[in-house]
Amino acid sequence: MSKGSYDMKLILILTLLSFWLLVPGPLWAQNDQGLLPVGWDKYDDLDKIFLEIGKPPPFSSRPYSVDEVKRNLARINPGRLSPVGKTAYRAIGEDLKSRTLACHPDGLALNAALEMNIEGYYHTDEDAQWLHGYEERLPLLDIPLEAWLGNILYANLTLTMREEHCMVSEAAGNYSNVLSSPYELAGYTPFKAFFALGGNHWSLRFGRDVLSWGNGFTGNMVLSDYADFHDSLYFTTYWDFFKFSAAYIILDPWTLAGESTVNYPYKAFFGHRVEFILFRRLNVALTETVIFGNYYPELRDLNSLMIFHNWNIPKRANSLMSLELDYNPYRWINLYGQVAMDEYQTSYEIEAGTGGNPRAMGYIAGAETFLPLGRGYLEAGFEWAQTDPWLYNREHPLLTYINRRRIWSFYSDRYIYVDKPLGYYTGPDSRVLSFRLGYSVSGAYSAMFEVRLVAQGENDLLADYPAAAAAADASRMTTPTGTPQKTLIFHLMGEVFPGEKLTLGGDIYLVQVKDLLYLYGEEVVPPGRDYLDLQLALSVGYKL
Repeated sequence: MSKGSYDMKLILILTLLSFWLLVPGPLWAQNDQGLLPVGWDKYDDLDKIFLEIGKPPPFSSRPYSVDEVKRNLARINPGRLSPVGKTAYRAIGEDLKSRTLACHPDGLALNAALEMNIEGYYHTDEDAQWLHGYEERLPLLDIPLEAWLGNILYANLTLTMREEHCMVSEAAGNYSNVLSSPYELAGYTPFKAFFALGGNHWSLRFGRDVLSWGNGFTGNMVLSDYADFHDSLYFTTYWDFFKFSAAYIILDPWTLAGESTVNYPYKAFFGHRVEFILFRRLNVALTETVIFGNYYPELRDLNSLMIFHNWNIPKRANSLMSLELDYNPYRWINLYGQVAMDEYQTSYEIEAGTGGNPRAMGYIAGAETFLPLGRGYLEAGFEWAQTDPWLYNREHPLLTYINRRRIWSFYSDRYIYVDKPLGYYTGPDSRVLSFRLGYSVSGAYSAMFEVRLVAQGENDLLADYPAAAAAADASRMTTPTGTPQKTLIFHLMGEVFPGEKLTLGGDIYLVQVKDLLYLYGEEVVPPGRDYLDLQLALSVGYKL
């Protein structure tokens, strides 16, 4: 695509943004465009109070704006809630209040905070993989800087000090997140930096933040929060019975030695999602996404109302769709599921060998309950997830559902490549079973015990994609392939909030691994080692 075309797109976007910014303030509601991050703990409380009154949980595309949370709260009659539910309801509302350090009467408000976490780690097998890994470890320091302008604009820049990736996988004797040298610092901050523009029932966001689409407890099949961040342009409009979202995420087009030749260094994720309520107790979500890569985009690629699959451009696109359900058959109970389809083959195609690509599907099914008990909620849940051997994969690396980052590691003195699926955290060729039991009192403490069994087959994210002639044989492969790596995890986690600014947390893992295939994403040579490891993580957090 010519430079002129890109200039025209940029001019169009800037013109639209300028128009929105120049609209007089009185046309808009109070500025409720701040975003509640995907990891906000009150999302769980919101789900619980909806189930308590016999409704399915709110739509599962996140993060929400403050306006969206308030509109969900408006659908709740607090008088129908138990004392526990009323406490959770009030806690959510309290969290939505804006806290600012400085305000100008013409409409500018600023805020800054300091969030410090000291975390210590220990495990009995120094050669085992940390379960409390890079994604679970808390940053040593977060400094969120926020701004509200007029009635419609919000901005967030969060500076982060945390360990880099190699400190988790390569640093022997690393028992704390306290940095002893600048070489241990992840130098790619900020992990959050975005603008949010919006009004009643809509939000437009641009910048870096984590997105999540899906209702799974262990993960989501299409777009999960497993990535370190998503650089995106994101639009959503939300109503009591309907929600539409569209996301354009730019991905780094790095390739490794031996991978296919790149025509043009371009890779991006584009997705749209419709969520709606049926029969008062059923949430339905239809999602279609596409990975564009290896060729520069065309203007039509940005049409969020198009059926992406029907562009029929396999050389530069890989489309995936999903169906999700949340059903509340009775108060306190949620039954849910996901089906994701990257490729589908009929039995005839498999038998006749006419299918061009092997079958690639992903599934999640689960049930959960939240029962008011004493001062809090008793939680119990079960979830099963499975990914086919070729899910997320494709012939060309720039068409895979993989978020690849290239990072310079000062600790290891080299570039490292971090590959993460955009969807389910295990990637392809895996089966996961999860059972959990927990208890939480909003704003006071929480505890949960989970048993998780993971069977990971021999096909990983970078497995060589089969040629068309071998598609039928590849489709007959069942999850997990070969001699799978089997991981059994017993996990006890808890948090206590002694005060508004102080948090105490802890995690205990007992991990048994058999037939080890992968360690920190790398193949083990020779495979087959077993280990049993006890892991501990303790933390103290303080917010100022």
